[in-house]
Amino acid sequence: VDDLLVEVRRGNRLLAAEEELYQTEYQAGGLGHFLSALGYELRGQYDEAYIDYWAMYEKGLALPLVGPALVRLAKDMHRQDDLPQLLSAVGDVDPLPEDAAQVVLIAGVGFGPQKVEHRLDVPTSNGVFSWAVPDFVTPPQVMPTLELQTAELRAQAVTVEDVGLVAEKNLSDRLTFLAAKSAVRGILKQKLAREIRKEHGEGAFVIAQIFSMVTERADLRSWLTLPASWQAARTYPRPGLVDITLSSSLGDTLHLGTFDMEPGETIYLLARSIGSRVYAQVIGGHRVDSMSAPTPNLNSTP
Repeated sequence: VDDLLVEVRRGNRLLAAEEELYQTEYQAGGLGHFLSALGYELRGQYDEAYIDYWAMYEKGLALPLVGPALVRLAKDMHRQDDLPQLLSAVGDVDPLPEDAAQVVLIAGVGFGPQKVEHRLDVPTSNGVFSWAVPDFVTPPQVMPTLELQTAELRAQAVTVEDVGLVAEKNLSDRLTFLAAKSAVRGILKQKLAREIRKEHGEGAFVIAQIFSMVTERADLRSWLTLPASWQAARTYPRPGLVDITLSSSLGDTLHLGTFDMEPGETIYLLARSIGSRVYAQVIGGHRVDSMSAPTPNLNSTP
């Protein structure tokens, strides 16, 4: 838990620095806040978990997921100033049984945007002026919704972080700087080409122009395996034998097994949805049907 919270704080500092630099607010940080809240709940620091859930609430992220948690915590901690607003936005929720177990799903869905190059080569009297900047393009895909199921409960996953939206907005904020940087490089290369023409003639000038065009490239580095979005869900089954299934709106269904859960125990499901297929791994819990034949996707990662 300590390592988890350290990484979340680092991510939050980076996000705050980007927002301050570009004087904007990204609808981001939902995954980090959700993981942080889970960590503080494991520690029993519910006041700190409340802060993370409230941050998601203020950003309008995953209200069906964080709203009930906020209402329950506000009641337990007697936050009477916040409770009327929460009840108006979320509605009242029943308290959880004291011995309730918990199953948490964290899933990456689809593929995030990929960078492409926008390029302009303009012939001038001083040679070719080359200019290039990156842009994000989201690959065509159908985005499924995942559902977490136990024998008695169903919870539809909601988006806690739209990776594609945040990436595109951040690149848009940096685009003016990137375009100016490319333009300055183009001007300097033209100046260098003119000096080469004076000293070495037209042949060398042509080579310099070709070099200028070939070397002017936009920075297309990006994390290609990031999902398009992060989804999350959770259910609170009664302790005892709990049968867990994860299904996709595109038709894929994984039976993850039957687990003997203790009162207050938490099981985590880490999942990845690619196209119509879903892959998942269970963390925690005592599986009681381990001798049964696994489904093809069980506990596998792409």
